[in-house]
Amino acid sequence: MKYLVLAVFFVAMQASQPAPREAAQNHSAENKKQSNSRRADENPTPNRSVVQPDNPQATTPNATKRDDHKIASADPPEPISVKPVSVAKDIWDYFAIGATVVLTVITLILAILAKISADIASNAQRSWVICTGVENPDFKNAWIQRIPCKFKVYGSRPIRIVESNFRVRLVNARITDERKGIREPDLPRTPDYSKPDTLENQPEMGPIRAPEEEFEAVPVLESMFLYEAGTDKISGAENVAAIKEGKKFLCAYGFVRYREAYSRSKRRETRFCYVYGKRYPLGRSDEFITGGPPSYNEAT
Repeated sequence: MKYLVLAVFFVAMQASQPAPREAAQNHSAENKKQSNSRRADENPTPNRSVVQPDNPQATTPNATKRDDHKIASADPPEPISVKPVSVAKDIWDYFAIGATVVLTVITLILAILAKISADIASNAQRSWVICTGVENPDFKNAWIQRIPCKFKVYGSRPIRIVESNFRVRLVNARITDERKGIREPDLPRTPDYSKPDTLENQPEMGPIRAPEEEFEAVPVLESMFLYEAGTDKISGAENVAAIKEGKKFLCAYGFVRYREAYSRSKRRETRFCYVYGKRYPLGRSDEFITGGPPSYNEAT
């Protein structure tokens, strides 16, 4: 028992001895460091060497930049390679181009058809002014010939005439077929209309005309008077004989311009031309029939 107590005491003494020795060493090192610091303050040296930091990562910014530059120079980045692209067209590219062209053509055709359809619908609903005929002259009774020209409104909308011009005059005949002896009035290819009448100087021609309404204009013959005023002398007898012989024609032609009554729509125009005379050797010469160049009988 005695020996056991002594052994435990001996082990405890051996285990507690290093702590005072380490503390003594630390105390001695601290005293030495303070002594060196006092001597350095008393005797400063002009050129003091730079002490490198213990931490190798604590370097200056310039040193870091130089090191990075060296690393970048030593190991430059690899160049970026771009895979070449082929611009050659294959069959699908040509198919896409062809399909685009076909679609463009189809779109244009559909637009044209839509425009035509809209025009057809508009024309189906609009109204037309048509010259239905010219009354034959009465060479026996009147001394100043007045030739009524008859018109009718066709369609579904009322119209209003805004301009018009009518001429009734004698025209020399010209032969168009020597073998058959066919004659036509010698009218110019383009109608020679005088200054048209308008609503400003002829307001009576501007009433609203309902669909299916009939009306007439009565122009005066320009150059032939059957009877001179105040006398019984027939001054137009020679002209009447020339008409019956096919040497002259009595021509009634003109135009009317109109629009829809209750809107400022597009103006329309109807031209007409009727001739009175002997066109064929065996033909009749006592009635007005449609005649003249094509430009005298047009409608828009």
